[in-house]
Amino acid sequence: MKTLKLCGEIIKKKNGITLIALVVTIVVLIILAVISINAVLGENGLITNAQKAEKEYIHAEVWETMQMEYSSYWADKVANKETSLVSYLQGKKIIAEEQTNGGYKIDTEKLLGSKVALGNGEGEEDVYKLVEVGTSEEKKYQVMYYGKDASENRELGTLGDSTTNSNNKEEDEEKYSISRNRIRRVNKLEIKY
Repeated sequence: MKTLKLCGEIIKKKNGITLIALVVTIVVLIILAVISINAVLGENGLITNAQKAEKEYIHAEVWETMQMEYSSYWADKVANKETSLVSYLQGKKIIAEEQTNGGYKIDTEKLLGSKVALGNGEGEEDVYKLVEVGTSEEKKYQVMYYGKDASENRELGTLGDSTTNSNNKEEDEEKYSISRNRIRRVNKLEIKY
């Protein structure tokens, strides 16, 4: 305790904080901690949003790679008379040999060249599938993701496969040229992770 002499009076000055100031400081810190924890771990928090973004990125990567494989298939179809998209992808070991529960399981490790967080499940949970839709003349294939629960299931996109023999060499050459140009553009890109 310090004493001060001011105009002949002795004033005693106490150093330190009061109990009320300490309690107010602790309450403010608790409120800030709760807000911070909610911002990081809450329903729309940073971690939840990062996990959603990772899933969307993997879905996009699978879809774009399947589109590139489809373009390669078209180039091979015109050049080598490849029979179907399914046999082409099976030959590259990208999809399963046998159809299960309405679709061919896509091997994401073979498709993308590395293991990813999604698409590694068994049966109908956490798998990507190529599902055949459409008529026998105009086959289309949906690329689907089946999550761990039904709310995660989604269609990534549809690939078309015209199996009719048009005997129109110009049309086939045009499709081949488009596919060849897509492959050239992709091969020029060097993606680093």
